[in-house]
Amino acid sequence: RFRTWCFTTNLLTCGLIGGLRGEEKEHALDQVGDVFSRWFVGHDMTLSDTIAALLLLRMEQKRRKEMKLVRSFNLSNDSFALDVKEQRLSDDFDSFLWGDSAPKLTELENKRSSKKVMKKRRKTGTTVPKFEIKRTAENLPMTDENLETMQFIRDYTPHMLAIYGWKLLVYMDTIQLRPFRSIGKLLRMPRLKNDSRFHTERDNCCRCEGSTLLRQTDLSSDDIVYASFTNIEGQQVPYAVMVDHKLHSVVFTCRGSLSLQDIITDMLIEPEPLNKCGREWGFDGEGHYAHRGFFKCAETIRQRLQRSLILHTLLGVEPVYKVDESVIDDEDPDHKLKTKLSDLPHCRGYNLVVVGHSLGAGVAAILSLMLRPEFPNVQCIAYSSPGCVFDIEMARESKAWIVSPFVGKDFVSHLSWESLNRLRGQTLDMLRRSKTNKGKIFETIYKKKKVESLLYEYDEIPDTPKRNEIAKQIEELATSTNNKFERIKMHNAGRVLHFAKVSTTKKGCFKRKRKYEPTWVDSNDMQDLEISTRMLLDHFPNYVAFIINEVANEYIPPNL
Repeated sequence: RFRTWCFTTNLLTCGLIGGLRGEEKEHALDQVGDVFSRWFVGHDMTLSDTIAALLLLRMEQKRRKEMKLVRSFNLSNDSFALDVKEQRLSDDFDSFLWGDSAPKLTELENKRSSKKVMKKRRKTGTTVPKFEIKRTAENLPMTDENLETMQFIRDYTPHMLAIYGWKLLVYMDTIQLRPFRSIGKLLRMPRLKNDSRFHTERDNCCRCEGSTLLRQTDLSSDDIVYASFTNIEGQQVPYAVMVDHKLHSVVFTCRGSLSLQDIITDMLIEPEPLNKCGREWGFDGEGHYAHRGFFKCAETIRQRLQRSLILHTLLGVEPVYKVDESVIDDEDPDHKLKTKLSDLPHCRGYNLVVVGHSLGAGVAAILSLMLRPEFPNVQCIAYSSPGCVFDIEMARESKAWIVSPFVGKDFVSHLSWESLNRLRGQTLDMLRRSKTNKGKIFETIYKKKKVESLLYEYDEIPDTPKRNEIAKQIEELATSTNNKFERIKMHNAGRVLHFAKVSTTKKGCFKRKRKYEPTWVDSNDMQDLEISTRMLLDHFPNYVAFIINEVANEYIPPNL
């Protein structure tokens, strides 16, 4: 059935988002099927059940955040303290459903007390923790180190956007109500066929992908060393190597999810051991794991970079490790690289920076780990990195060279098997506590309702066989350690920088101005998926780049 969906989607979009084409696609689909079967095992929920549960979960998450907000306000402002009572809001598996802060929350005597507190806060100007500020958040003091980090991640956003090619470019102009501007500019870009330094693989007949690289980065054709747009599920993603003389850097950029092949790669979430790879590329991988799909793509790219010696030639580094020629496909276009190494620019003393967004962020993080033995000064920016790149120990070690910024309520940065399992438990919990039918729940899409009218409190849940059966399923989820997914906890790579929304103001009839603040957060605080209308929009690469530039420019002038 999944193969049919892929074929139909590819047909309906005229191949714009790709189709499965790898030699091992059957094996990849089998692994994806295994992941789905593990997640849905024991489920008898229909699609409408799932949607209703998510609507209830969104309301419950909002209520819990509001309660914690009011509680923190009361504890820090005695003059505004309200009558409250402590009540346990969940049962024996509360830490599994709602995290470490779950056991006690503030239940207000007056259900409208939270609004009173917010009103008093506005009148007095008293500051309290905002809804999006995470439990482990640390404000970003404007030290020299943090200013350099902000400038660092801002300067490489154009390279992150450029590898997405003409499709993202057209989308960005379309949402600005200028859908044909990008097409005209792409057609006016210089043709690259006669340039001996700029080689692209799998570009279209109009060379639009290569032209986008030039337009988005403001680099010359001499600065784009190599670009590959080959996309094979679980094996390779598009990437490019370029030289940015203004930043004194050799930049490797890797594309995020934009096709069906990428979605398959994202779904290969089983932890892959790094011990064999560590022995091959000279790092300590014993007892460490990485996301299998990201790892396979990073390993392929690492072998190609080692075989072509592009990075070594650019940075003046002698190669240490060799590639096993017996596993090289003679028809591989990268095996017959036309670039003359002697013609490459000399960049000795430049920095090596590896960047990527979403899927590309995970691949970039693992690739930078493989490059470190030969390029010890490599730095990586993993924009909106998924929450399941490394195991916890490797995630801590990677803080030395990886920074992972994400914006707002981006759900991809919170994605891991643990967060998906918790989401599954929360949806089951919503169905167990539901007071009413699905029709009344669907009305919450366009009508405001109190969550108390839709959900039972934990001490009010009727004792029925069906509800007890659901409670047993949740308990089994909370205690299960049957497979590698549950035993090995996966986390975000490196230091996690959260651009949290702290306020929203209206600008005109339809526009809203959102203000963001940067905070460091711990990767352990990234295991909860928050249901929100912004959870996908905050992940889009153009929006991530816009917010990072906007916030960074408040602290650092753009011309620096």
